[in-house]
Amino acid sequence: EEEEEGEDDIEEAIPFDEYHDLLQSTLFQLLEEKNYDLRNAKAQKIVLSILNTSFPYLRDNADDRDRDLDKLCSELSILRGRKAKKEGGRVQQQQLNQSVLRTSVAGSTAW
Repeated sequence: EEEEEGEDDIEEAIPFDEYHDLLQSTLFQLLEEKNYDLRNAKAQKIVLSILNTSFPYLRDNADDRDRDLDKLCSELSILRGRKAKKEGGRVQQQQLNQSVLRTSVAGSTAW
């Protein structure tokens, strides 16, 4: 008997303590890479504000919560696709700009 996708998510989840540690280390590494000095009061407030506004509320009922999570997964997939497409276009534009610059420099004369 095949299980529906997502039905076994809780059993496949990383143990909570491990996930807690992973989340903490990932967040601190990310903030450090992005130059957030968490000893600074303003940076602390900004990070807390970003975290507080980043996560939508999920409904209390387990079935509704699962639907909310499925919807979020779908929306994130769409956003990732748009971001990849946008970044691909940005890379193409940067390559074009570099090509134009090389052509301009190669064709320029010294004054």
